[in-house]
Amino acid sequence: MDSLRFLRYLYAATMGLIALLALAGEALLPHHESAPEIVVYVLYAVAAGDLFAAVLLRRKFAAPAVEILRTNPKDEAAMMEWMKGQLLPLPMALSVGMMGLACRALGAPAVRAAPLYAAAVILLMALMPKELPA
Repeated sequence: MDSLRFLRYLYAATMGLIALLALAGEALLPHHESAPEIVVYVLYAVAAGDLFAAVLLRRKFAAPAVEILRTNPKDEAAMMEWMKGQLLPLPMALSVGMMGLACRALGAPAVRAAPLYAAAVILLMALMPKELPA
């Protein structure tokens, strides 16, 4: 149960960091409209690949571990694999949030950076662990 609480805290902290990235993009960066559209689209494509990889890697590590933990809940190696699958989306979602900040730093309007912040938060909300496998 402690590991589930720990994971939830990590997911909440990552969402908070993404919110701080969005706030930093609005409050600290100079506002100029000069970002080339192609750069924004490249960041969108890289972010989409990152989000897709986060989902695939989580499935790769967590799904087999869940099957093992259903038959043997005390298997520590399987629990470590499950935890690895739960932790992998965190830095990947944070990198998508940083791409939103990069959009703002390059001069894109907030409307162009917002989908990146939103996608990162949605990924975290969708992949947040609900319960320990057993």
